[in-house]
Amino acid sequence: MGRGESRAADLAAVAMGGCLGTAVRYLLEESVAPLGGWFPVATLIANLCGAFVLGLFLEYLLLSGEDVGGRRAARLFFGTGACGSFTTYGTMVSEGLGIAGAGSIPLAAFYLGLTLCAGAALAALGMRCAKILAARKGGAR
Repeated sequence: MGRGESRAADLAAVAMGGCLGTAVRYLLEESVAPLGGWFPVATLIANLCGAFVLGLFLEYLLLSGEDVGGRRAARLFFGTGACGSFTTYGTMVSEGLGIAGAGSIPLAAFYLGLTLCAGAALAALGMRCAKILAARKGGAR
């Protein structure tokens, strides 16, 4: 496959994954009502779940071999496309600023801090879980 064909396939993988992640995010937004009508629960859930899943998935791929062929396609489809469109740090910041603008700066700081700190911890936990899974499978390098 030539470089142009490879780029087109990569772009298609990201686009298809993006459609999936966006659809799942929409369903989450529709099924989770904001707490008290204003706290962005769905965005918090999406970002925290996404951080864990992305850490788990990308670390497992890394441990399983080079970023070529099927692993590269999976990374682009699921990691970049699906997880990238499911999570949304831009919306998180916008919602945090909205909470602050409504006069609740401590709650905005809590929401933003929780998302960032818990997201980092969950990504690290996902990576650790991937290492355990890879070791059990015998795929850890």
